[in-house]
Amino acid sequence: MRVHTNAALLRRRSRTSGAFLLAATVCLLGGFFLSLFQQDLTVQYGLSIASLVVGLFLWSRNLSYLQRWGPRWRQDAKLERALRGLDDRYHLLVAPGPALPDYLLVGPMGVFVVLPSAVGGIVRVRKDDWTHAGGRSLALRWLFWFSPDPSFGDPPAELKRAIQRTRFFLGERLPTEVQAQLKIEGLAVFTDPAISLAVQDPNEPATSLRSLRNRVQRLPKSLPNNAIPQVVRALIG
Repeated sequence: MRVHTNAALLRRRSRTSGAFLLAATVCLLGGFFLSLFQQDLTVQYGLSIASLVVGLFLWSRNLSYLQRWGPRWRQDAKLERALRGLDDRYHLLVAPGPALPDYLLVGPMGVFVVLPSAVGGIVRVRKDDWTHAGGRSLALRWLFWFSPDPSFGDPPAELKRAIQRTRFFLGERLPTEVQAQLKIEGLAVFTDPAISLAVQDPNEPATSLRSLRNRVQRLPKSLPNNAIPQVVRALIG
């Protein structure tokens, strides 16, 4: 398997995360020190509250970047290890572009949007009804707000949006004969080795990391080998 990593985009995202962190720090500390020099209590409280609200918003934006691309949360190394053994027809794309999902797998089966999730606990999948139980309690999440757990979110909706974005992106860049043979699907991959994953239907778009390669290898082969590089070039520019 070949791995294509958009290092330039990852650096930009890292700088953006750092900028949010710096702005949050300046806002929180600046508001605190400015409020100390105010004699009017109304102004003092107003400055404190405003700087706190804006600072926490900027901090949350920093956390959202970290949870996707921070060293603790990046999933490409795990995906690469799980897919090791696939031949050179398969391509794992990491951060291929701002308009695309974070991880794409291209191969004889077409294009797969890979949605990795590092949540722990128990996940149950029944058609569009995906539930998650486990992780920290609400009290612990508030206590450890500076070190948040990964969010479960809404995987079916996220996959649907990601597939639509990918299909629209490729629709403008591939000839019609390739598009006619190209399948674009999605798969949520739960990367915590201790995850308990209960899937009602084996065809549901959810799998554990240890089952990922077997799942990919069993997929129907619909894309000709000579079209695979063309799809990869369209995705990575």
